[in-house]
Amino acid sequence: MQSTFRTLLRLFLTARNPWVYFSNWFGFAKKGVTYKLWNGCAIRTRSHSIDGSALNEVWFDRSYDPNAFGIPFDWKSAKHIVDIGAHIGTFTLFAASK
Repeated sequence: MQSTFRTLLRLFLTARNPWVYFSNWFGFAKKGVTYKLWNGCAIRTRSHSIDGSALNEVWFDRSYDPNAFGIPFDWKSAKHIVDIGAHIGTFTLFAASK
């Protein structure tokens, strides 16, 4: 429950248009949705795919943010980041925003 609340809180703090999340979740968005983030990024997810889950994991759950797990990491000192996953670019945009 606490994890769900934290995810929803981050949704509202990260996305300028959080209502599209619910539109996509409940299946109202038949062609996918575009999330517009406060930092200027726009991420388009396809309907009936795992794109929304990838977006959740990276941007709202912050699973790839090492600091969320107590691991010391300085994004500003990183000179190169290699993203091998290549799904729809959610982590690449996240890393670039750091």
